[in-house]
Amino acid sequence: MTRYCLDTSALLDAWNRSYPPDVFPQLWQAIEEGIAAGRFVAAEEVRVEIAKKDDALLKWAKKQRGLFVDLDAAQQTAVAEILGAFPKLIDTRKGRSGADPFVIALARTQGTVVVTGENDDGTTDRPKIPTVCRHFGLRAIKPLDFIRANRWVFAHRSA
Repeated sequence: MTRYCLDTSALLDAWNRSYPPDVFPQLWQAIEEGIAAGRFVAAEEVRVEIAKKDDALLKWAKKQRGLFVDLDAAQQTAVAEILGAFPKLIDTRKGRSGADPFVIALARTQGTVVVTGENDDGTTDRPKIPTVCRHFGLRAIKPLDFIRANRWVFAHRSA
């Protein structure tokens, strides 16, 4: 059974733009079921990024027991290796992308597929998650590909 590591961008984009829960409640129920079953996880740093804005996504995330995985020694080692190979993965000037190496480290240590809203631009100057994942032999997919991989289909119901 495939396990997935959710990036901040995947959650934010899905919740706020692409698949909001008021329009796609079945999707969020399916995600909750996957979290409860241990199939979907996120790095603790993703929670930190989500918590920068006290909104409905944060409230939802706080209810998801088992979603956020505490940082352990194996992840710390992986983060050091990732940042050693891609020191510009974190954008210190803008204070963004802080969770990115932790998302990739969690995927490396737990053997998960990364779900991210980022694109693989192939550059190492300001690398994105998919570029770094490819370097380390990890798979990174977009939220729509995540929905398709789980074979979720949501039917329209008349009001």
